[in-house]
Amino acid sequence: LVPFLAARATVDAIRDNGYRYVFDHYIAEDHVIWTLKDIAYSAYEEAAKWMVAWLESVGTRKQNPGNFIYRWEPSAVDDRLGIGPQGAWWLSGLSAVAGAEFAEVQLDSGAIAEPQIVVAPDDATFLPPNQQTLSPALRDSQGWQLEAPAPLSGTVDVVLENVSALTLDLLAAGVATRTDKRLTLASNEPLTLTLSGLQDGIEVSAGAVKETVSDSRVTLLLPAGSDQIIQFSR
Repeated sequence: LVPFLAARATVDAIRDNGYRYVFDHYIAEDHVIWTLKDIAYSAYEEAAKWMVAWLESVGTRKQNPGNFIYRWEPSAVDDRLGIGPQGAWWLSGLSAVAGAEFAEVQLDSGAIAEPQIVVAPDDATFLPPNQQTLSPALRDSQGWQLEAPAPLSGTVDVVLENVSALTLDLLAAGVATRTDKRLTLASNEPLTLTLSGLQDGIEVSAGAVKETVSDSRVTLLLPAGSDQIIQFSR
């Protein structure tokens, strides 16, 4: 029951952010009447077929990606109901700045091979009526071309917005045992950053902030800043 203009705006945002999508605009249909017609014939079956085919083409879900974005709305957090950011893969221990509308973490580990993505918009196509839809549509879509990964490195890039605390498992991120490991950090707010999976005795520094790894962990109290470098030494 979502009006067309809202659906179109969502697809435009997906396109502009470089994600993959397929959007079929049934040009002869009204969004309310369409749902009533769907009792007799299912256009949504077409969407379901596409999702199944896409899943089969990509194979199993990633278990430990080298890069990802994690975003949540602090106003929706409710500890009594177990609603809130739980983290993902090598990210945990999340907290947001008080009163923030949203919080976001962008992570990229150079030690985990990921294909380089080239966004590939497809030409719009006309879909004639078929036995499933009985109605014409215009298909708008965007795909990805996957190219060879960049050479592996020990750099982890971290970009934060409205985040006050997080924990990164550098062993799972693939950099803990590398001699060239370092973090680049951009955060619009002061931050409590905990790094785990490290060897005891390593000194971790970020500008004037220096701490030593103990029990495989170290916690740094960092200011806001866009070009912070976190280094590791004995």
